[in-house]
Amino acid sequence: MAWIFNVVEKNGEIILRCALDPLEATARVSEMPRWMFDPVICRHIRYSVWPIADCEALRDLRRLLTDKSLAARDDLNAQCRAIAASTGARLTLTEEPREAVKGVDFI
Repeated sequence: MAWIFNVVEKNGEIILRCALDPLEATARVSEMPRWMFDPVICRHIRYSVWPIADCEALRDLRRLLTDKSLAARDDLNAQCRAIAASTGARLTLTEEPREAVKGVDFI
């Protein structure tokens, strides 16, 4: 459970300032995008003592991130824009890494 202490807008995105303990409101507050608290988007996420990563999904992500030919596909860009619009995620299409992380508090 996370305790939400404040809601702000940064770069057009709703950000929740929260902590794991209500007494940490002044000491250890993290900023999380609102979509990370959406029960529909996060319904498949489960708590686990051990970190779990799907190797095939990580390979797909690596391929997507390194295959520049995919960036020029209008159908993929439209799909990404639709997901960003429905979830509140910020979308930046660029080949410049500094531009891609501009205004990002964490990755």
